Amino acid sequence: MASRAAPVTNDNPFDDAAMRLLERTEKKINKRKEAAIEVPLPDQVVMRLTKAVNDEPHRRDLHQLSEAILFLAQVGKTERLAEDVIVFLVVIFKDHFAETVLISNALYAVACIARTTIIFFEHLWGVTVKCVVAAIRFHQLDPLVNSNGLFAMGKVCEQSFRLQELVAKTEGVDTILGSMRIHDLDQVVQCNGCLAIARLLDAQPPPEPSINPEDEFRQLEEEDPDQPPRDTEGWRRSAAKNALKVQEQAVRAGVVEVLKDAYQNHIDDEVLLQDLCEAVGCLSAGNLFLTREELRFFAEQMRIFMKRDFHDILYVRNKMPVPPEEQHGRDDLVVAMACRALARMSQVKSNDLNAGYPGGTPLFVAHPDKQEVLMAEGAVKSICDALHCFPRKKDTVLTEAAKGLATLVKRDYTGLHQMVQYKGVEWIKASVERWYEDEVYSFVVLQTLRTLVEGEDGVRNNWYLETTKGREVAKTVVQGYQAIAKKSSNMMTQGSPKCGAASLGVMRNRSCKGCGVLCACCHAHGVHVCLQPYTMLQLCACSHALAAKSAPDLHLLQEMARLWLPDRKRQMFGVVEKDPTADRERVFMGLPESKPLAEQTSSGAEEPSSPVNHVLTETGSPGGPPPEVSTEVSTGVGKLNLNA
Repeated sequence: MASRAAPVTNDNPFDDAAMRLLERTEKKINKRKEAAIEVPLPDQVVMRLTKAVNDEPHRRDLHQLSEAILFLAQVGKTERLAEDVIVFLVVIFKDHFAETVLISNALYAVACIARTTIIFFEHLWGVTVKCVVAAIRFHQLDPLVNSNGLFAMGKVCEQSFRLQELVAKTEGVDTILGSMRIHDLDQVVQCNGCLAIARLLDAQPPPEPSINPEDEFRQLEEEDPDQPPRDTEGWRRSAAKNALKVQEQAVRAGVVEVLKDAYQNHIDDEVLLQDLCEAVGCLSAGNLFLTREELRFFAEQMRIFMKRDFHDILYVRNKMPVPPEEQHGRDDLVVAMACRALARMSQVKSNDLNAGYPGGTPLFVAHPDKQEVLMAEGAVKSICDALHCFPRKKDTVLTEAAKGLATLVKRDYTGLHQMVQYKGVEWIKASVERWYEDEVYSFVVLQTLRTLVEGEDGVRNNWYLETTKGREVAKTVVQGYQAIAKKSSNMMTQGSPKCGAASLGVMRNRSCKGCGVLCACCHAHGVHVCLQPYTMLQLCACSHALAAKSAPDLHLLQEMARLWLPDRKRQMFGVVEKDPTADRERVFMGLPESKPLAEQTSSGAEEPSSPVNHVLTETGSPGGPPPEVSTEVSTGVGKLNLNA
């Protein structure tokens, strides 16, 4: 009897029909991905929001709407979106005002698109600010809404002083302080609240972007290079004037007590301490609204937590022993923000009519009473100690400490002596030797050392320049400035090979709302490091000394060398051609107008006399012309006797 054959079974779980279905599905997915790639991201945002908001409010899919809002926030961080996006957010606020999650996500989206989108549509500023403030006040017991709301308010205020004024008029100050009082134990709310206070009270906000960087760079190529830069000083003064009003309003509303409570409740949180330093610095910069006791309290607390160990102490790094000065657990960001805050706490707005204008005094200057309080609390000693303990943290601690010293000890006898006493000059010179390749940091150090050399009168520090170390520092400052000026002079006819300016053939200056000038390569990349317009030299983000001011600077450097280093061995650092603006610059430096060479030599002297060649040397021997020649220098206020 023949045996029956066993039936054939298919062990493959995926039969042909299933495989064909899988292939069709993969093709559809790939087609959707390709279609999504072809559509720009800003258009995808509008499409998703339109689809999510298309139905009636009670029929909308809240999950889909929430995903669309988060996608909007992600894209809006880097892309400029359409005006309709802001309108969609306002509609979401209006239709779903009681939905906590949606409102929280919408506030986060407002914060993300503040710099890239909201700033360009001024007619929508009012309704956006009202939505943010109303959401915080309506959901005052929800910590997530309050946290994102304060974050959004800080980002909005950061864009323009006009937005600061708008937020202040919309009860923004009371809203921030009320939220921080209710959620006093919530770390995130307190951090975002401190940042919101700092941005709302900042007297030096960043400039408003007028157009996109790409359009601005195209205009740069088409415009006349000889066109004068835009007037930005009026904008700066308006921002400072508006900030003073908001600062006074905040002090009356009790901002000092709120910041003290935030510090006492989160004394061990290094992130909150960073934000607290930022808030205190912006609150006290430019005014005299805080009392001496309040200034003393904040300065003392900063001095304490600048020495606190927040992290584990490392004794070995990369299989190498850690130097003794670096064996600590301090937080570098806390120390950096404290250095910045201490410097800003000493400033007030200048009453000079020419303050903030080129050739005039700075818009913000150090106040003697504030300096006295900060010196008594050891502010200079703490900053010098930070320079010693963080020799490798150039971008954070070293930069902020150098800027802080330059501001804090400006024309203050006690501060200048403390800077020398606590070896601040030694640590800062050691840091610039380590980071000599960084031209931006070197320029910051030169400004700090120049403050020391100029002394209390802003002309010449006699007691320091009489020492050997003082003369070495003065020589370093002059040579450093001269190197920058010569480099900028060489870029008059050729661009730097490190940037895109070389493709333009000529290094052309560009007007900037921050500092008045900006090189072409900075606009090409949308990067900007803005320095004050009253400094001797200005550096762009690519570390280029701008060439427009190089010729006057070289002559000014020669006068600085003669003033600080009167003997012949140290005063000549290169021959400088006569400039027609020389007399004006000599008067600005506090020197008498120069005479023609024929008048100088007719008096019988062997060489042209200089008002700074009559100082006694370190050994006490007279240097320069005979004793009957005057040894007084006009400083613009009185006369300074260099022999005193």
